Amino acid sequence: MIFACIIPYLKSTHDGDVKKDFPYISDTGNKGISASAFSLLFNIYGFLAFINITIRFEQIKVNYSYQKSRPRYIVNIITTVVGLISLSGMALVSTFQDLSIKRKAAILEWILAFLVSFYFLTFIPEFRHYDWRIQLDETNIKSNKVDINSDSIYNVGSK
Repeated sequence: MIFACIIPYLKSTHDGDVKKDFPYISDTGNKGISASAFSLLFNIYGFLAFINITIRFEQIKVNYSYQKSRPRYIVNIITTVVGLISLSGMALVSTFQDLSIKRKAAILEWILAFLVSFYFLTFIPEFRHYDWRIQLDETNIKSNKVDINSDSIYNVGSK
C-alpha cells in the first residue's frame, strides 16, 4: 500500500504534475505514467488484500466451528462482505481517473467514515456498565510468572 502511494507521488512530483508541498493523493494518479503505476499498484494491493480477507474468513470459520457460535459466524460474514466492498471501491477509484468519479467516491468515503465512527460511539454507554480490572496474585508478581489464560486474573463483569 505504501509503494502504491509513494511511487506515483515521486514520479508525478518529478514530472511537475503535482505540488511538492501538499499534494492530493488522487492527483498523483491523474497524468501519464503515474496514472498507470497508481492503478497497477493499487490493483495489486487490492488482489493481495482480497487473498488476505479470504484466508482470514476461512481461518475464523475453522477455528470457531467447534463452538457453534452463531453471532461470531454472522460477524465473520459481515466483516468479509464489508472488506470486499471496500476493495471493490478501491479498485474503482484506482482504475478510473475521471475527476467526477473521484469526487463522488471521496464524498462517499467521508460519509461512510463518519457513519462507522458514529456507530462505534453509540457503544460508549454500554461499556460504562463494566468493571475492567486485572487482578494479580502477589506470588505471581514476585516470581515474574503471570498466566494470562487463567480465569482468576481477569475480572470483567457487570456493575
